[in-house]
Order: sequence, then structure tokens, then C-alpha cells
Amino acid sequence: MTPLAVCIDALPEPDQPKGYAMTVVLGQLVLYGVRLTTPSLKVRVSIRLLQFWPPEGPVTWPSGTPLHDDGFLDFAEGKDFRSTEQHIELQPWQPATELTPSLDAGGVVELPTICGKPVVYYPAALVGEAKHDRFYAFGAACECPWPT
Repeated sequence: MTPLAVCIDALPEPDQPKGYAMTVVLGQLVLYGVRLTTPSLKVRVSIRLLQFWPPEGPVTWPSGTPLHDDGFLDFAEGKDFRSTEQHIELQPWQPATELTPSLDAGGVVELPTICGKPVVYYPAALVGEAKHDRFYAFGAACECPWPT
């Protein structure tokens, strides 16, 4: 899941995301979805891969452009989505996607937060688990009232 910004020429990036991109991989099938959360900023989105919903005509299978490993991360990070509207750009929301790298803090990992104020920690053992293809969800958040 990647938070997205809908940017209009000459205006600063919004202080909160205005949409989300979702990527799901099932074997060799890559599914993606984009949801814009502000009705007045809804734009048509294009991508270089095959789109089957909403339908733009008959869909034949297999077709479209293959998504290779070297391009997957840019795709999953929301960097391949384009607005079809002039003067409007769709891009990853930088406060969530351009964070300072995490640090090893002796048994825990120090993780910067989106608000940029405090840090949160999670067990370093989860890094080792991920290196062995074992993944867990571990919720961590700061206590500030962001977003306000």
C-alpha cells in the first residue's frame, strides 16, 4: 500500500495523502488498484500495464507489458501511475515514501515516523525473519495527534 499525492501545477504537495495505490501479487499475476479519497481531485489514471477494470474494450489474455523484477519496486511504490489530466500529477506522497532510513539500536530497530517528530521501535528479530521469507505484521505508531 502506497499513499499518493494528487499534485496540481504550481501548488505545493498536499500535507496529507489524497489517495492510495495497492499492489497484490498472486504467482505471476500482479493486481493493482488506485483509490483517490478526495472527490474533487479524482482523475483518470493510466499505467503501462494491461488494464481490465474499468474496461476500455475487450481484454485478451495474456497481453500487456511484462513486469520484470527490476521494474517491480517502482511499480509497487506507485511511481508508474500517471494522471491523464493536464496540469495534474499523481505521485507517491513523499512524507510517507521518503523517510530517513531505520537504524539498528541494539535489539530493536529505530523507525522514523511520518510526522517526523518521534521515532518508534520494533524488534530486530523481525528483520531476521524477513530475510528468511517469514513476514509478520507489527503495528507501531507515535502518540502525536498527526494528522491534524
